[in-house]
Amino acid sequence: CNKIRSVAEVLRSTNLDIVFSDGDNVFKSDPFLPTLTLGSMIRSGKYEYIYGRKIEPGNQKIQNFKPEIWHQEPNKGNTGFYYVAGGRKQTIVQKVFDKGVAWCDSRPHMDDQENFWDALFDSRRKKRSAKDYVACFRHCDNNESCSGIEESQVFNYCDMSPWEYILGCFTPASALEEPRMVAYHATHVVGWESKRKKLQQVKLWAYCNETEIGSAA
Repeated sequence: CNKIRSVAEVLRSTNLDIVFSDGDNVFKSDPFLPTLTLGSMIRSGKYEYIYGRKIEPGNQKIQNFKPEIWHQEPNKGNTGFYYVAGGRKQTIVQKVFDKGVAWCDSRPHMDDQENFWDALFDSRRKKRSAKDYVACFRHCDNNESCSGIEESQVFNYCDMSPWEYILGCFTPASALEEPRMVAYHATHVVGWESKRKKLQQVKLWAYCNETEIGSAA
């Protein structure tokens, strides 16, 4: 859980906005353009957390992903690429990440993704008396969910486009056919050799000294 622990510490120390990306999440072009969902959502200033969905199983075609699923509130998301606003609502943002770290400490056999999203799901059900209480979680501009609650006490979160930022559950071949793709995340495989193969197939593997990668791994 070092990834979420590090982000939580940077938030606490700096109050800066953060974009976190795994090393196997590779960009084809600028992922922050205002014409893209991530870029436009960051610029809107409406969201404390912007993430990519967790999608199962693997070996799917991105063309078969149903548009109506996008923006549905999930039980789990992917923690390999996300934006978090550390410059506003610091108290509730820090609560969300600190709770993820606490769950990591109590469940060290599980990774940061499972712990963070399980903790977030648990927070959505907490009562006002709880130490880590957050008044309301609003997903993707669902105004009814936080009616009557002061905006400063609302944690806003939403998912970026799965057609622009493509998860490795979708095959490289289908990703290459998707004109909106700006990033591919080589998930659903283990080890750098398998990830390299996947990134090569999607034509996003850059030339580098592979000996250094192998020794670091």
